[in-house]
Amino acid sequence: MRTTKRSKFAALAVGFALVAAACSDDSDSTTTTAATEETGGGETTVAGETTVPGTDPVTEGGGTVTYAAEQEYVSYNNGTSDQNLFASTLVLNMILPGSFIVKPDLSLVLWDEMMVSAEVTVEDPQTVEYVVKPEAVWSDGDPIDCDDYYMAWLANSGKLSKPNPDFTTPGELDADGNEIPKAAPVFNTASTTGYDSIDSVTCSEDGKTITTVYATPYPDWQGLFSGLLPAHVVETNAGVEDIMAVDTAATSPDAEALGVLEHRRSSVSER
Repeated sequence: MRTTKRSKFAALAVGFALVAAACSDDSDSTTTTAATEETGGGETTVAGETTVPGTDPVTEGGGTVTYAAEQEYVSYNNGTSDQNLFASTLVLNMILPGSFIVKPDLSLVLWDEMMVSAEVTVEDPQTVEYVVKPEAVWSDGDPIDCDDYYMAWLANSGKLSKPNPDFTTPGELDADGNEIPKAAPVFNTASTTGYDSIDSVTCSEDGKTITTVYATPYPDWQGLFSGLLPAHVVETNAGVEDIMAVDTAATSPDAEALGVLEHRRSSVSER
């Protein structure tokens, strides 16, 4: 049997406790009882019960648990680079819908309250098909469907850029000493990893089956499309008629309107 450092430490701690009990004087509140038995070589002392008066018994139920965190929740849209915090993840993890749930052991399991299935249907090119349950809806009754997946890809793929209004001349530096780029991303995403490998996102007629095709294979595809946001709400507030009509290959007024809204509404204090 393998002995770990933790088990060695526990054994050492128990040893110290026994030594302390044996060395205590008569004024100690700890009482120890022992029994003896006869053996062929003489008497052998057998350890008995040790009790510590005043120790509260363990009770089930009730009580208060205090949890300390070094950060506060700040954003409903945790995917933006300036609002992405672990503290927000803790709040949103089981609030915003997604294809998979991250378990405490960091394994990923299908979110069966929302999904029928999510699986690789073709190996080359890697094709992943998501099937969302017909009854899966947002709190206002609007269906969770392909529009929401498409918006997640649009916002996180990093494919769209626009002229940077802060750019004037090549080599100019910002206040932090970084060179100001000529182009700026339309969406202020925290990371493009995985989404930038997707070549297309297409929908079934009812919008409940979403097919993603990858330009390059991405083994961790189960980690994508979590923390989905309601595309129909974003469309309304950005004045975009149909998010599915927004091209991921060319910047457009609709794309920029979506990007501006995402950045402006990412902070709790600004919503």
